[in-house]
Amino acid sequence: MRAALWRRVMMLLFGVSATAEVQAPLPAPRFGDYPLHRRVMAGLLGVSLERVAVSRSMESVPLASAVNGFDRPSPVSRPDTDGEEGWSDVECRQPLFVPQLTLAALRARPNGEARGELLPAPALAPARTNGRLHLLVGVLAGALGVGGLLVGFWATVLAQGRPESGPSAAKELGSVVTVAEPLEVGDCVMADWPGAARFEGVPQVTVDPTCAGSPDGQVIAVVPAANAAQAEGEGPEQCEQRTKEVREKLADVRSFALVPTPESFQAAGRRTACLVLGAHGPVYGPLDVHRKIGSAFTDTATMQRDDCLDVLSSRGARLASCAGPHDEQVLGFTRLGDDVSLAEARTRSDAACAREVPPRDYGFDPTTFTVASWTSEGHWRTGTHIVVCTVRRTDGSPMPAIELTTTAPSSSAPAAPE
Repeated sequence: MRAALWRRVMMLLFGVSATAEVQAPLPAPRFGDYPLHRRVMAGLLGVSLERVAVSRSMESVPLASAVNGFDRPSPVSRPDTDGEEGWSDVECRQPLFVPQLTLAALRARPNGEARGELLPAPALAPARTNGRLHLLVGVLAGALGVGGLLVGFWATVLAQGRPESGPSAAKELGSVVTVAEPLEVGDCVMADWPGAARFEGVPQVTVDPTCAGSPDGQVIAVVPAANAAQAEGEGPEQCEQRTKEVREKLADVRSFALVPTPESFQAAGRRTACLVLGAHGPVYGPLDVHRKIGSAFTDTATMQRDDCLDVLSSRGARLASCAGPHDEQVLGFTRLGDDVSLAEARTRSDAACAREVPPRDYGFDPTTFTVASWTSEGHWRTGTHIVVCTVRRTDGSPMPAIELTTTAPSSSAPAAPE
């Protein structure tokens, strides 16, 4: 019998036939063995992926319970309208959720007797797929996924390893301030912070022309810039690098960049001023090469590693040239406990320096040289309790001229208090 034209076309496209010759029984494939598109279309068209051979003379066959094992409406045969011999299809009305649909076929026996038989239809081969294409697609997808992970990983590593710059770095290492006139290298400055804590907020910076009182720090370098944006993005990091050598010689200082605003960029000389400020208090005078040979120290805050000293008294010293005879040489620094008073420190500082900064670690013969130390009120007012450790001759005679080749061990630097 002829099936509806649209159904026959769809059956042809998806490999399902409405009429077929009876062939030798073949093992019927399971429903799940067929491609998904065939199973979906079979369900939509009401076409079975199994075939049942029964007598054409039967008007109804109870196939439901025989095939699936549960009750459902029996298929009803449709008479052959074109008089052709062969198989006729039977509609099987089933709920849409039933996973297996049945197409009945009727076969007439020569003697007119009818016999119902379950006969598997010719096997429908599952759709062939291009294995190479699927493999290639899988390999490409995997490669793209791995590539994406690698790009993300290296981007994260590079971002973490790259020094921070820009406005956020300026907040950590300096401040964007309005500058009325350019600061010059060597200028001593006073920094007035908005709160009680140092390095919090934007300070008001003024120049101390005499540098003889209690300046908070000094301009060590300047960093030119093409514009205000470049000054803000690169100035703080450049200042950190340019002040590093001076900071490593002192006991308790920090780098700070004064970055001009766009409005004051021209007035600031188109540059960022790099300051070295006392970390917890004033520095009490000029620093590094800006000090004059022969000038007296007003506080130990300006004493640096490798400084040569002439002792004036038990409470005073002045900067001496290491190219000539001198009394002592600064080796490094240590700290005393918070419970140690300044009066107690004067009797305990030598022992602390001998323990923490022994002269023999710097190449001095302990039979000829001994340890000495200096303390001052400034470090006790700030609570840092820093002691300057020096070396001198045991007999008190002057030390000969030296070439500055000593290098302080990293452990000699005192830990800055929180």
